[in-house]
This record gives sequence, C-alpha cells and structure tokens, in this order.
Amino acid sequence: VDEGVLKSYGSGIYVEVGEEISIKDLLYGLMLRSGNDAALAIASHIGGSEENFVFMMNEMAKKIGMSNSSFVNPSGLEENDGKANLSTVYDMALLTEYAMSNEDYRRIVSTDDIVVKSSYKMYKWHNKNKLLIRKIKKPLNGLRAEPLSFQGCGEIEIPAGGSKLYLHEI
Repeated sequence: VDEGVLKSYGSGIYVEVGEEISIKDLLYGLMLRSGNDAALAIASHIGGSEENFVFMMNEMAKKIGMSNSSFVNPSGLEENDGKANLSTVYDMALLTEYAMSNEDYRRIVSTDDIVVKSSYKMYKWHNKNKLLIRKIKKPLNGLRAEPLSFQGCGEIEIPAGGSKLYLHEI
C-alpha cells in the first residue's frame, strides 16, 4: 500500500502505508466495507497511478457500451472541487451485467463475513449491504445498497433467484 491511500476520505478499511495485502483482500474491503482507501490502493497497483486507473475505468466503460458515464476517481465520491463520477441507471445496469458475469466478483459481493490477514494486522469484515442481511425475506446477492450521486439514482441489484431487478431512487 502506497501513500496514495492518505488522500482517502469517507468510508475505509484503514489500510496503512507500507502494509502488504492482496488485491483480492482489497476487493473484499472495497465491496463489503465500501473501503475508499482500498479503491485507491487497487487503482495505484493496477493502473500505476490513480489517474491512469481512472483512464482505464473510462476506457472499459466505453468498451462495454456505457456511453453516458464519466469517471473522475476510483472511489465514486465527489471530489473537493465538485467533480464527481457521473452515470445513468442504464449504464450502471450495463456495468452490473458485466461485473456479475465474473464468478470471483459474484463471490465477493455476496460474502456475508470474511477474515483477511495483511502484513500488519488481521481484518474481520461484515458486508454492509443491507439487502444481503439474512433477516429480510428474500436477500439479494448483488452489489452495494447505498445511495449514489449518479443523477439521483441508487444501486442496482440482482436477486439470488437469478432474474434481474433494478433498484433506483428518484
């Protein structure tokens, strides 16, 4: 983990500069705990820099047909200068369909609890996704369930039964 994580704000998993943790475990921290520091660590490792990773995000968005999306950072949070990731429900549905075609991704986002070990400490994470909580009658196995700033829309989910359900807030 490099010094880029020091720019992180909002929700985090609290990784530290110099800590060694696998990309897989960072993905668990990102998706289960909304770890913005994990997003920055992943971006730095995969893209070489946060800026290059954002470029890669935008290129991938175009490749899968997301024509009404523009990403400015890997965390999804609004920047201090007011810039923000922008998208539409349709584009998020395309992204969801693409992501859910990956078995590793499906396993990560549907995990209830996990314990991971880094070079510094052990983490125990519980999935923050309220739609996955087993107390509801029909829990879902998809993405995060938090409001987003994507033109007034919320997240998109895919229920455990396999048929598609798109949730949004207006």
